[in-house]
Amino acid sequence: MKQKPARGGPKGGPPPHGTVLTLAEEMKPLLLVMRLINIMPLHFTADGGAYFSWRSSMMLLSAAGWALAFVDVVYETVFRIDVFVSSLSHFSEAVFNMFFFLLLHHHYFTPVLHWPAAPRFADYLSDWAHFQARFLAETGRPLRLAVRSLATHKASACLGVPCVLAVPLSLGIPTSNWHNVPLGLLAAAFHASVPAFWDVLGTAAVNASDQLTACFKEVGGEAAPHLGGAQGPLQGPLSQEVAVSGGEPPAARVRAYRELWLELRRLAEDAPAAWGICTLHYMLCCISAVLLNGFGLLAAATNGGEADMFLTCAMFLIMVDSLWHTAVVCASGQQMAAAVDSGTRDVLLKMRMSTSTTATLLLQREVISFLNVMKKPLTISLYGFIALKLTLVVTIVETLATYLCVLLQFTINFQRPSRGSALEAALPPD
Repeated sequence: MKQKPARGGPKGGPPPHGTVLTLAEEMKPLLLVMRLINIMPLHFTADGGAYFSWRSSMMLLSAAGWALAFVDVVYETVFRIDVFVSSLSHFSEAVFNMFFFLLLHHHYFTPVLHWPAAPRFADYLSDWAHFQARFLAETGRPLRLAVRSLATHKASACLGVPCVLAVPLSLGIPTSNWHNVPLGLLAAAFHASVPAFWDVLGTAAVNASDQLTACFKEVGGEAAPHLGGAQGPLQGPLSQEVAVSGGEPPAARVRAYRELWLELRRLAEDAPAAWGICTLHYMLCCISAVLLNGFGLLAAATNGGEADMFLTCAMFLIMVDSLWHTAVVCASGQQMAAAVDSGTRDVLLKMRMSTSTTATLLLQREVISFLNVMKKPLTISLYGFIALKLTLVVTIVETLATYLCVLLQFTINFQRPSRGSALEAALPPD
């Protein structure tokens, strides 16, 4: 039977209808794109689950692709080492070549980092399915994460970014360097997909927390009008529990919601453990992109060349895009860290009563226990996303410093005579 929320759908999409989707089904459009670029080789089951398998056509195709690209890596490594050695006299140019190689071939970290993490993330998706089933059993309502439309939009953007970049790359890249175009497009899709992944996952956690808090407010507010005002009588099994407990929230219900809250908190904490090392890989690539573009401009300025405005604008836009993606990852982590505390603490504080009946004493004991549990800080904010926030700050500082050097160098080049005028001055008169 179709159900519609009374006041619209949760964040990330329109009001959901029909069958409740698991997190794997909600994120499927984005996960398919990530599987296409070979960083999330998951397969989906008919019951809404996901699994990782080494023996699949996609993995065989990936192995063939790595084998063919290995020749290109060897050639590119030899070429870049030669360029790096020859450019040691120009520090910025040497650093540019080093980060260019690192950014272009970062996908060779994928078999080492992403593939071992894929089974853990498949188990993480199963944990979400179990949480949704438990939520339905405890509250009598389905848990709709409502991120399918958000995942679809993000997946379209992840495919659109390489398509847009392919046009200037195909027009401006040298013919002898054509083999780097697919690698560059792969890196662009990787840059777009990882922040989208965390944005969708963080939104799902926020939506789940909002629905759990809404159910808890009904127990703490509607069940006991003197605790914060009611908006109408409860109906169904919950109203029977409230009637039996004398118009107060039953202690067993508070205990059950505490267990749901703890499980949601554990899911928020387990997200970096399931996919955190891959996020660090992304941050490495993001910083490489920022430094690559900054030192590329600095190298051009140091060599005395004239500024290519098209290239300068393109590098600046890519750098801003990298910083924006880093900010999205940090914001998603902060969202997940704060989601499980959203409105539950306020409801608990309103439920603190001064009467001394036996039922109320049991309720007070559960409320105090719940509040004590909430004092423990989230692990996700201690070791996961603090590093990302620091990375964002460091990256911004590096960007400002790099562009300051570029501005100074271009100012110096503008004030000194060009190479052509110096050559004309050195020639004897006619």
